[in-house]
Amino acid sequence: MNILDFISNFRSKFWNEFFLNGGCYIFARILQKNFWGSIYSNINHVVLKKSWLLYDITGIVKNDGKYSIIDPIEELRYRDFENFNH
Repeated sequence: MNILDFISNFRSKFWNEFFLNGGCYIFARILQKNFWGSIYSNINHVVLKKSWLLYDITGIVKNDGKYSIIDPIEELRYRDFENFNH
């Protein structure tokens, strides 16, 4: 199964709502566990970067150049998913 099929199978109204309203870090980690890649973030959102593409619960995310890789110490902040509004 490829990453877009995985995302499509994972989606539902509940999960979309959760993963787009604070739970984006959790979904990025789910993707990372299943497909490898690196966790990236901007001010309000966390995604998985794999093969130059960014992914979240909606599928491929437009890379506006504002995403950067997070380091392990910075990642501790992201575990409090209430920090995110998208």
